[in-house]
Amino acid sequence: MITHWAQIAVAVSLVVYIGAFVVIVVTVRCRAGASPRGHARGHLPAALFNGLATLLLLVTAIAYSLYTQSLDWFGRIAFFGHPLAQAVGLVSLSLGALCLVWGEVSLVRSFRVALAESVQPLVTRGIYCFTRNPLALSVDLLALGVLLLAPSWLALISLMTNVATCALRTQGAQRSMPKRCDTGGSKRSSRQTQKLSDWRQIHDRHYRRCGECRIHTEHR
Repeated sequence: MITHWAQIAVAVSLVVYIGAFVVIVVTVRCRAGASPRGHARGHLPAALFNGLATLLLLVTAIAYSLYTQSLDWFGRIAFFGHPLAQAVGLVSLSLGALCLVWGEVSLVRSFRVALAESVQPLVTRGIYCFTRNPLALSVDLLALGVLLLAPSWLALISLMTNVATCALRTQGAQRSMPKRCDTGGSKRSSRQTQKLSDWRQIHDRHYRRCGECRIHTEHR
């Protein structure tokens, strides 16, 4: 059996994703002394949908890495068999791996699979200066790359479920952010508002005093 270069690309991407996940989980548990799993309280449907999306992605990627015949098992899509589509798929896998590694390096101890158990500082360094969800984006890019390199209907369903999962998890994280993240912005805004209020009070007192002085001078 001849191994196609696309099989190698998909297999390497899987190794990078799984290896990076294991490294960040061990890092969080050992250095931060916290559970990297987090919790999904109030977001169980999103967690279940995420599990389904991950399972579909792993099945399609692992099956194609081992057997090219899996394209026929899952329903081959001939339209995506063009060399240009395969080139885009390779770029997608590369960008996905970059987003994954850069995102996990930027998070370090703040990484959680689900939501954090306690208040966490808002990460604004590294790739988080450009996007708020680089890890979810990396999974979507991986799913897109798998679809273009191993085009099947199951791979297409995997991509759609992963994109939907990304949207659900983003909404859940945004709803919980005011409660679970210390952005520091509210404190700065409060201090700035207080300073502005104090300045206005001083200005008003000074204006009233000047007015009283003018009235007193005119009466004299």
